[in-house]
Amino acid sequence: MSMNTTAPLPLDEERRLAALERLAILDTPPEAAFDRVATLACDLLGVSAGLVNFVARDRQWGKACIRTNDSEAARAHSFCAWTILDDEPHVVPDTLDDDRFRDNPMVMGAPHIRAYLGVPLHAEDGARVGSLCVIHDTPRVFADREVATLQALGAMLDSELTLRETTRKAQALAVELAARNDALDAFTYSVSHDLRAPVRQVLSFATLARRALTKGDSGKVDTLLRTTVEAAEHANTLIDDLLRLSKLDFAPLNLQDVDVTAITREVIGTLDDESRSVAWHVHDLGHVHSDAAFVRLVLTVLLANALKYTRPRDLAEIHVTRTDTSNKASFTVRDNGVGFDPRYAHKLFGVFQRLHRAEDFEGTGVGLTIARRATERLGGTLEGSGQLNEGATFTFTLPRSKLDGR
Repeated sequence: MSMNTTAPLPLDEERRLAALERLAILDTPPEAAFDRVATLACDLLGVSAGLVNFVARDRQWGKACIRTNDSEAARAHSFCAWTILDDEPHVVPDTLDDDRFRDNPMVMGAPHIRAYLGVPLHAEDGARVGSLCVIHDTPRVFADREVATLQALGAMLDSELTLRETTRKAQALAVELAARNDALDAFTYSVSHDLRAPVRQVLSFATLARRALTKGDSGKVDTLLRTTVEAAEHANTLIDDLLRLSKLDFAPLNLQDVDVTAITREVIGTLDDESRSVAWHVHDLGHVHSDAAFVRLVLTVLLANALKYTRPRDLAEIHVTRTDTSNKASFTVRDNGVGFDPRYAHKLFGVFQRLHRAEDFEGTGVGLTIARRATERLGGTLEGSGQLNEGATFTFTLPRSKLDGR
């Protein structure tokens, strides 16, 4: 009767898998640091083979496989899946005397394991992600000093894994810093270039108003002052939008369960204009594990734009839908408004880029930039498409997790 038994899952399985994903080590080419340690383990302990194995969700994969070609196995048959259950060395002197392994395919067939010794390998946060192990083709009682030797070699690989994770973090920070520097350059340019127009207007109209005042032309003064106030208010709105944009990269994220349908209806409630005929078609948008404030910000921009650019329509039709893949949720806002020329779609998300005349539709040209930056902070994307007089469609994605309520 077959007695092969699969190892139970560790209590911290999801944390462990997350640590393994951060390492990004599965299915990578051989590396000298791992091969050297596995070779040293073989030589010092005098065994048939030495391996550095990582235990993924459904498989065991070998980063270093010295004196054996068996680099991958189903997790159900994995010896190392037992090793990662705790921090103690896992010793099997004779697999045929162990009910867990007697009928294991790796015992009955290649590589014909008769003895096994493994120690767990740890990610930076202490999660047990794999094992340094040695196997032998005959029964073997491992001496205490041999177990201690393998533990010392395992500690060397722990340091290697910590260095690997730290390096990846540093590289990611370097990329993020470069992106923030680019954003700062664009922000500085926008402030110096695009704010000049309303400031010049304020100065020009104020000068004209002063001249009209000295001539006693009160009617002209009132007109010029109104125009001056409008220009100043526009400049103030630009500054507010730019400040909001500049803070997005540094605002902390508060990840929690987010009811996207509820937020969408709240935003619509703040935007709805009773003087217009607007048909809102909001499908079941479910939940995501994300930051509610950032999700609300993105939806506010997209829904406000949909409402604004459907103004010429007798009946505005605005649809909000969701579709899912295995790893992301996609939310789409589609309208029957004036749309835009697709030849200029590349300008949609640039700071102060506008595809319609200010005389036709108010705005600062910063909203979509803010929305895209917010989705990127959440690990998602934002794209738009449209046709002149046929409406526009904007879709933003958010990562899905097992914590999503849908």
